Amino acid sequence: MMLWSYVTTNYIWGKFQYSMRKKVIYFITKSNFGGAQKQVLDLATLLDGSKFDVAVACGGSGSLVKKLKNAGIRVIKIKGMDRDVRVFKDFQAFISTYKILKEEEPDIIHLHSSKAAAMGAFLGKLTGVGKIIFTAHGWPFKEDRGVFWKIVTWAGSLVTSVLSDKIIVVSKNDFKKTPNLFSKNKLHLIHNGVGEIEFLSKRNARSKLTESMGESIPADAMWIGTGIELTPNKGLEYTIDAFKRLSKSNKDIYLFIFGEGELREKLKNLINNYSLNKKVFLLGHIDNMPQYLKALDVYAQTSTKEGLPYAILEAGARALPVVASDIGGMPEIIEHRKSGLLVPSKDEKAIANALNLIIKDKDLGDRLGKGLKKKVNEEFSLEDMKNKIFSLY
Repeated sequence: MMLWSYVTTNYIWGKFQYSMRKKVIYFITKSNFGGAQKQVLDLATLLDGSKFDVAVACGGSGSLVKKLKNAGIRVIKIKGMDRDVRVFKDFQAFISTYKILKEEEPDIIHLHSSKAAAMGAFLGKLTGVGKIIFTAHGWPFKEDRGVFWKIVTWAGSLVTSVLSDKIIVVSKNDFKKTPNLFSKNKLHLIHNGVGEIEFLSKRNARSKLTESMGESIPADAMWIGTGIELTPNKGLEYTIDAFKRLSKSNKDIYLFIFGEGELREKLKNLINNYSLNKKVFLLGHIDNMPQYLKALDVYAQTSTKEGLPYAILEAGARALPVVASDIGGMPEIIEHRKSGLLVPSKDEKAIANALNLIIKDKDLGDRLGKGLKKKVNEEFSLEDMKNKIFSLY
């Protein structure tokens, strides 16, 4: 009888605790799989399910949705939500976000990406959400776009910051450059972090990639790679221009671009115009792309605007030598000639020279790769990132 009473009491207590879980909803504009989406996936899957009821609200039905569902995370679609400014769709997304907040009644909303964040912060306050947290993955008004875009995104970022209870920035650069109007007393600097990655062997990774491309690459070829969205911020045209310079004096080098995005056709035309279609490959989106990093010999990230990119952290976990633009949070990961090589943004000649240094000097590449791996392991762990973020909940 006493045993039965004990079991019953614990069962009822457990059910009560489960019913008292805080509800957390992550809001993000797009459901493709970039850095912000990776963080949402990590946080949603690592949050303690016995204490929190977790859901993710996003636009579209991209890779993030699939990964979340596979992990058992509930996904709520925001109708009409996408990144570009479109009046009708934005109104639809606004109404959809309002309905989600009214129906779900979350205790905490954690906002990612500018549009979803601006709508979420305003409507969160309107509907009485207890705590609003906003992560700025690089301020959008710093993008190299027109004046209208800069004004709209600056105003949206201001509204989001003022209405949020906590603001997270992912780099020291963004921390320093956050305008004083943006409630700087709410700012928290929390770097992105990565955990263990199960890499395929070099041979297996190269075999799978070449098979999927239907191409034959020499066994001793030098593979340069980059894994990012095909968007204007990523400066891929400068990587391709640099590769064009390199290929004149280095015959057995190849460039592999992992990722998908709006510039695919433009980049494809550039590659064809340079007659590099047998040397430069647009691989598209590949699930679990980091596991293929052992296929590469060098990693390049020539972005024109960045927060603190996961891609470099993942390359560091693989101990790859990296060439990166000296912008955003990248110099916080890459110490020039210690854990990689930094180059001026939009300078294809400097990019080509840096890549050539690593191609010609294997010892230099090995030393830079080891330095980067040490840096990532010591300063950019997934455990540290999630503990700091969850402490704000």
